[in-house]
Amino acid sequence: MLARIVNLIANALKTSFNWLYTIACIPFDIIFGGLGSRRPAPEFKPQESLNSLAERLSPERKREIERRRDLKDIVLGYCKSHTHDRDTYDLTGIKPEVQNILLNMSDAQLAHLASAPLCAVTKFAAGEDHTLLGIPVLRRDIQETSVLDSMQNRIRKLMPTVHALDYNSYQPRKI
Repeated sequence: MLARIVNLIANALKTSFNWLYTIACIPFDIIFGGLGSRRPAPEFKPQESLNSLAERLSPERKREIERRRDLKDIVLGYCKSHTHDRDTYDLTGIKPEVQNILLNMSDAQLAHLASAPLCAVTKFAAGEDHTLLGIPVLRRDIQETSVLDSMQNRIRKLMPTVHALDYNSYQPRKI
């Protein structure tokens, strides 16, 4: 009974709000677009076809598009294949790091990747950040930290071993 009363009150408030909104919009409709008349959306008609746009691409860009399309198809084929057929699936052309991630993913993760948008699958196949929840990402920060550590080690070798407070600024430096 209480739920029915709450539902009736909610419907009454919704109807009254819609009525007040319509009344409040009348002056704006008169000023900006006529009373209640809405203009249809403008129609877009391209001047150039997709084929002519594709012909203007450079050969390098065409090869990159085809390579990415092939990588995406390989990943989707692996994800959608049967569990027993995955062992024989050909993953050549994909980076070894991405192959390792694919081979270690669970069936649920593979199904999630197969149902993901094509742009995310393309990014995954290229080893980029794909922003899919639950799908592993190629870790680039490990390589960056190793580069950072090696740079810090080089800097430590160049730094003097004498503590700053023990350093005598009047003594000539030995090179």
